[in-house]
Amino acid sequence: MFTKKIFSFFVITMFAFIYSASEIKAQDKRLKVSATITVQNIAVDATMDAVDTGIQVRQGDIIKVTAEGEFKLFPADKNWTYEGDTTKPAPGPGAFAFPNAKRNALAGWTGTKTDKNNYFQVKNGDSVTVAKDGSIYFAVNDHGTEYGDNSGGLIVTIELTRVYNIHAETNKHNEAWNQGLVQINKGDKLTITATGKVKYYNEGSSIDIDGKGSAGNNPLLLAPKVKPESLVGKIGDNGDPFMVGSKYPQKTVNENGWLFLSVNDQIKKDDAFTNNSGDIFLYVEVERSPQAFKKTIE
Repeated sequence: MFTKKIFSFFVITMFAFIYSASEIKAQDKRLKVSATITVQNIAVDATMDAVDTGIQVRQGDIIKVTAEGEFKLFPADKNWTYEGDTTKPAPGPGAFAFPNAKRNALAGWTGTKTDKNNYFQVKNGDSVTVAKDGSIYFAVNDHGTEYGDNSGGLIVTIELTRVYNIHAETNKHNEAWNQGLVQINKGDKLTITATGKVKYYNEGSSIDIDGKGSAGNNPLLLAPKVKPESLVGKIGDNGDPFMVGSKYPQKTVNENGWLFLSVNDQIKKDDAFTNNSGDIFLYVEVERSPQAFKKTIE
């Protein structure tokens, strides 16, 4: 009986080890993207109680916000920066929109326009871990119903860091585009740089994100007219895919839509986008055309 127990323990232990090893191997077999997305010149108008930045975030993303500029809360008021009134404590529960942020300071939140309980005070250079999926919103900390007599505003830059996988099951290759990274507006200037290599099947060699071969018109590829096995992008669900590779030089965008990025794998091959592995490091810069504030500071 003692021997059987030892044997059973040995078998169970070995099974657990093999299962654990296979799980680790399966987890390692991912095409992982580490993305840093910077959006410049976001206008936060002081007359608005919620400014939608057009940047979609997910729980666990990390954002850094910097802001510059000045605004007033009424015509005879002094000029304020994103720091607000640093001489007074936070107002606490009452009339202000963000009771635990400094009076007149810049506040941000994620989720929907009305999710203002999920807010943070902007402090230049500080990192914030996103607690809720949705858009990023901003507003200055004014009384909740008194934004109409404000003037001026702030120009905000957001740096967003996200880690995700490029993955799609067979016959669902459109999922390989993943969710949109950032909303692009007509007139924005877009720059993309990237590094990394991808292994497209178990025994395959790692291929640089500039791809191999030449572009043609291959309907078997996710992006038929782009070089195979390269990093590719598109703007909008129905946008034409374009080559990104290791460098997409700054260009002015002529359309509106979400920016999607993927790799140009085959779409009708069994296990396409499920057996890819490797690491891609992605840097996206969006420079928006500055928008004028509704009311200039007098």
